[in-house]
Amino acid sequence: MAILIDNFDAEELDIYARLTENQLLNRANPEEALFIAESPKVIMRALDAGCIPVSILNSFLSLFIALKKESHFLRFLILIATIILYYIII
Repeated sequence: MAILIDNFDAEELDIYARLTENQLLNRANPEEALFIAESPKVIMRALDAGCIPVSILNSFLSLFIALKKESHFLRFLILIATIILYYIII
């Protein structure tokens, strides 16, 4: 599900802007820990390691261009299709 965010105070931005690294790591419950991958290379390595994205924050245009330059365009399309199918099934 895509959400248009037009307010910097939006709750959806908490994970990116207001939570500390310790809060993201969730040491009390490591299976719920999160990390933020900011570059196409790190994103692709995380996917290769089996990480499942819980959200994507970016303009689709800049992510599209960056991944295309990294020669991962097809994998990006597969990722988007997988996310869409996941939400359709749920």
